[in-house]
Amino acid sequence: MAAAGYPGLASSSAAQEEITTDYLDLTDPGAADRPESAPAGGTGETLVSPQTPPDPTALRELQTREIATATTDRSCGESSGSIEALRTARDGLEADFVERHRETLDALVARYGAK
Repeated sequence: MAAAGYPGLASSSAAQEEITTDYLDLTDPGAADRPESAPAGGTGETLVSPQTPPDPTALRELQTREIATATTDRSCGESSGSIEALRTARDGLEADFVERHRETLDALVARYGAK
């Protein structure tokens, strides 16, 4: 991602977290600084309500940046082989799970049917 103009984004999750934080800053000022256990509005800050939506220009800019970041992230994942590596690892783990739990899964299918 750094070579594609996104320094500091070493992973897909880092890119998602950055966009999410920026979105929260637009829609719920101060949310990123609240502890996760604090409810919205629980620290006394003013929240943007549905009646006062975020600035449309800032929201459009964030949407444009999100699309560009996601597109670049996907391209980087394809060119680096990380998407295929993750898919292969996931498929292997899922196949292993099915084999280890085949008896239980077969019993569930027999009881509830395959829909």
